[in-house]
Amino acid sequence: MIDFRIRLRTPEALKAWVPKPIPQFERYIDFYKMRPRLTFQTPEETIEEMKKAGIKNAVLCSGSAEGNRFVLKMCKDYRDIFFGIAGAKLEKGVMNAYKELKRALKKGLLGFNFGGLLQNPPMAIDDKKLYPLYALCADCNVCVIIHSSLHYYTGAKLYLNHPFRIDNIAVDFPDLRIVMSHAGNGFGDLPLVIAHRHPNVYLEVSALRPKHLPQSYIIAMNKYLSQKFIFGSDYPLLPFSIVEEWKQYVKEENHEKFFNQNAMKALFG
Repeated sequence: MIDFRIRLRTPEALKAWVPKPIPQFERYIDFYKMRPRLTFQTPEETIEEMKKAGIKNAVLCSGSAEGNRFVLKMCKDYRDIFFGIAGAKLEKGVMNAYKELKRALKKGLLGFNFGGLLQNPPMAIDDKKLYPLYALCADCNVCVIIHSSLHYYTGAKLYLNHPFRIDNIAVDFPDLRIVMSHAGNGFGDLPLVIAHRHPNVYLEVSALRPKHLPQSYIIAMNKYLSQKFIFGSDYPLLPFSIVEEWKQYVKEENHEKFFNQNAMKALFG
């Protein structure tokens, strides 16, 4: 199995959470009962937890140049375990972000992770300033992972994250593999429509419990969108044991796609 979004529990990886979370993450600690999982542990200890849940590989997502260096090191040190996705901040301008992303992709990271509400200032996920970065990913044949779902940070407006903006990106970059992080949760059935409409748009379910999803999502992942849904935990938001809950909602005949094949297609085409 592949977990499409995790964080390690090293001091570097939990910098935005410990000892005090950044404003964007503050409400998540109580919502997800995270405190027992915000203690530090080694990568080996996290890998052992993954193995106990049946997870062989995991995707580490960066959000910055500093994060890229850490993710690259983890992917080098544990090359058979982790896939790395780059991040880039636009605070210092588009060209600076472009160069950072290009450098990270050249060194072996497999895509671009972007959250508009985490930028300073927050920005729309289809802002034209991002288009050179999306074009770079399309040219390099790598994926983009875009936060386009409910976010509990009220310091930025949620419309910046609206899944309709994914439609704009997918129309302008038809060959770009786009993963909607957290499956567009919070916006009704619209994310299902967008994933159904665009061949290269995927829905990754990290930080979600299946029992909280609309029935339309469960039907879609087992029927007409079985080739689009990707498992993720967003550990340590949720424990790796969330795997067992998903197994109860995803039909066994779709397990291979949900837990492995769709992730590989999103990452490698």
